[in-house]
Amino acid sequence: MYLSAAAQGLVESAMALAAERAHKTLRLAHVLLAIVDDNEGIVAIGKAQLSRRRLRDALVSELGSASPYRSATPVDPASDAVLAALARSLSFAKRIGLVETSASDVREYVIGSEELAALVSSARFDPDRIDVFARGAEVAARKYRSPFVLVEHALLHALEMDEVRDPLVRAGFDTEALGTKLAAHAEWSHSGAIVAAPKLLEFAVLKANVADAPTLSLTPILADVLRRGVTRKTLKAAGIDAHEVFLGLVHGAPVHVDPEGAVRPELVFHDDDMTTMEHVVVTLQEELDLSTADAIAAMRVVHEEGRSTVSVGSRDARAVAKAIRARSKTDGMPLRVELVPL
Repeated sequence: MYLSAAAQGLVESAMALAAERAHKTLRLAHVLLAIVDDNEGIVAIGKAQLSRRRLRDALVSELGSASPYRSATPVDPASDAVLAALARSLSFAKRIGLVETSASDVREYVIGSEELAALVSSARFDPDRIDVFARGAEVAARKYRSPFVLVEHALLHALEMDEVRDPLVRAGFDTEALGTKLAAHAEWSHSGAIVAAPKLLEFAVLKANVADAPTLSLTPILADVLRRGVTRKTLKAAGIDAHEVFLGLVHGAPVHVDPEGAVRPELVFHDDDMTTMEHVVVTLQEELDLSTADAIAAMRVVHEEGRSTVSVGSRDARAVAKAIRARSKTDGMPLRVELVPL
């Protein structure tokens, strides 16, 4: 049995990680670290409900950090034994007579190997928070005699959870009033159903690993719900601006509260975990006529420092802020921009 080019590349990456640590023998832990650092590995890690960040930390603790001095001796060719073990351990490959092992096969075997079981187990996400949310939404659906968990049911239960209620309160929302409006609308609503509980967990795991977060959060799930067209229509009918709730949930601070009087010819852009870098760059290019290089540089400051002040030149800062907010709302992004008083 042979390794495909992609599988071979994955193991070669593992050998490079071993060499960086001055290790002379390849271990499965090196291969798992290569999987963690590989973007394709996010899917495999997610299927096992593992935290990418915690798994990486555990592996670095196990293997040690990269050494400033690379080993002059190549990684032991005995690592071929590891490759052979990977191939032999793929029972389904034997069963159907495959002659080539793919990179996904290698990932599946390494993550499930007995040798790494304790280490992998220590990095597993706790799904309780997502399960509690899903069960609570189902209870709310039954209360309103609905066979489906609708947008209103999910949000009604979410407002009872500290993780959701607290940032909205900090953002200036009256969560009791929000709940009252949702409850009144839930009596007769036929809005779209949210996805089933297993899919919610799968989505939360993916978002946590993409963000390199060590724990699961409800925020990405609710953000996804709030960005949907059906949610916007539903909440609008209930007298609620879904995008404003979205912004409050993500930022946990008052948004779009502009100063009275004169303002400086500049805007403050705030970082968050939901707005894409591409959206920020395109916004800076099209609304402020920044070059690609300048837009990317400004975006990096926002991302790395949490905020960035950008000049609007001779433009009307209030008009630019309004245009940026409208663009972000249309694109379903919680980009927060603030005006600066003179």
